[in-house]
Amino acid sequence: MASVQELPLPPELRTQLLARGLRTARDCLHHTATDLCEILDISYGAAQQLLLDVAAQAAPGYITASQLYGLSLADSATQLRTFLPGLDAALRVGVPAGAITELVGPAGVGKSQMAMGLALSAALPRELGGLAATVMYIALQV
Repeated sequence: MASVQELPLPPELRTQLLARGLRTARDCLHHTATDLCEILDISYGAAQQLLLDVAAQAAPGYITASQLYGLSLADSATQLRTFLPGLDAALRVGVPAGAITELVGPAGVGKSQMAMGLALSAALPRELGGLAATVMYIALQV
């Protein structure tokens, strides 16, 4: 989260925020406009504007669906390929690495085999289509 010193605020307001222990944008955004009026001895309108300014600087910018799709395609290096062309195509390259993915189905359909294949895909060297990652496989039997 951005430091108050990094935010484009008037110097006297920045000094007041730091003097009152509000050091980050998060610190400011944890308060209501009414709280900031009391803490900083400023008008309600000024407190509302401060919150809007801090939120605008701290919040990520917007992204279109098209841009998000482009990023997901560019980020295919973090996808675990299943090496099943139809499934990889349906998943848009593979299963997201670093995410929790639940494999569900009746006994004997290949859930464990799929999980072991994904572990192999993660451990394979990059030149073979893997992620060159360290893998821990834990199988639970219930």
